[in-house]
Amino acid sequence: MRKIVYGILALMFVLVFSPKAYCGFLDNLKSSASQVVNDVATQATSVQENKQNNSNAAVNNSAATNDSAKQEEINKLKVQKDAELAPFWAKEQPILNQKISQGKILKIKDLYVGMNIDDACKVLNEKLGVQYGVVSPSELEQIGISGQYIIFATDNVFTQTTPIIIADDHKRVISIQLLPSIVDKLYNTAGLPGEEFAQNFVNNYKIVRMDPFFTEDNVQGWKFVSPEGYKLSVTVNKIILIEKIATKAEMKFD
Repeated sequence: MRKIVYGILALMFVLVFSPKAYCGFLDNLKSSASQVVNDVATQATSVQENKQNNSNAAVNNSAATNDSAKQEEINKLKVQKDAELAPFWAKEQPILNQKISQGKILKIKDLYVGMNIDDACKVLNEKLGVQYGVVSPSELEQIGISGQYIIFATDNVFTQTTPIIIADDHKRVISIQLLPSIVDKLYNTAGLPGEEFAQNFVNNYKIVRMDPFFTEDNVQGWKFVSPEGYKLSVTVNKIILIEKIATKAEMKFD
């Protein structure tokens, strides 16, 4: 006990009569206190970051769960819709086949207005070696489009949102828009000028006449309106567009 007391007295003596030792003692004390504060701050920051990371992970897991549930619901709706449309297509397809054989429907590279969009998707994927998919009405409603099925383009020149195939709520194709890169791949016509392509197209499909026109972007093209309920256009930059229109019998003026 005496040794401890003597040690304390000796330390006090040194601090009192040695300013340098006293200052050094204070500096060490300040340094130790600062280190303690820094350590506490670091631990607090680490705890806060861990809490934030855990919170973010929980949010991400919740979002992933919600997305998975939404996709499951969309898939169920697709299966249900296909089952509902099966009787319709059992009657519709033979009628379409008959019209094609009679030359009333223009069929290019196995694509035509009125066909089932699922079949159109298979044709494109097989012929182009791509993996297009059909976007359903329930998915399109999220971007403000209702009652349609759409196949969107993945062409580098055009935007991702460019529709190449559009169908109604019965999956009947009502619009086919083949972009230049798709046309060149389907017809092996890369390097062929648009005017020559259009002329060869008309000759090959035995189209009676095509009238010249200009698009809204002032691109030259040629168009044909069929009394059988479709219109066709081919532009000089090799975009083919076929759209369903009303026949005279389907028009209503009353």
